[in-house]
Amino acid sequence: FTFIYVGRIIPHKNIQTAIEAFIKAFGKGNDYLFRVVGTGESLDDLKEYYKNRRNICFEGAKFGSDLVEAYHTSHVLVIPSLYEPWGLVVNEALSAGMPVLASDRVGARYDLIDGRDTGFIFDPENIEQLAGLMKKIADDRSLYIRQSKNAAALMKDEWNYDLYRKNLTKAIEFVDRKLHRSGS
Repeated sequence: FTFIYVGRIIPHKNIQTAIEAFIKAFGKGNDYLFRVVGTGESLDDLKEYYKNRRNICFEGAKFGSDLVEAYHTSHVLVIPSLYEPWGLVVNEALSAGMPVLASDRVGARYDLIDGRDTGFIFDPENIEQLAGLMKKIADDRSLYIRQSKNAAALMKDEWNYDLYRKNLTKAIEFVDRKLHRSGS
């Protein structure tokens, strides 16, 4: 069972908390893997610190088909940020049919996870809580499958180009009305 982090490897992304939660939940268990995809100022320190952990892999940056493959060969995205205005990786993971464990400071959680049964929200400073959620989704196959299906369906049926076009059209119509009322 594979957890994945995708993004910049910098302090406010809080990756070490996610890794520590993974270790708390699964130890050195060979049936579980935590993949870290990305680069950044904290990468070398994290790689050195966890160099003896065979179930934690630092894979560097991935783009295009390599990134798509990383999503499709993992099970759950973890986004532990201390601050994240949106978090586009949430959209990407859900599109790949992956449940998401997202910090309660990730903006996308409101629209894509809360009340959607597509993953779980956690306090990014609570290692115990995240470890518990990791165990929960890894140990409950029916939960994982249900959230995977819900993730893919949400992105296919709702968060698609039709939604973007509809909202862009609404915005243009709103501006047009405002301009006509003001006489501009």
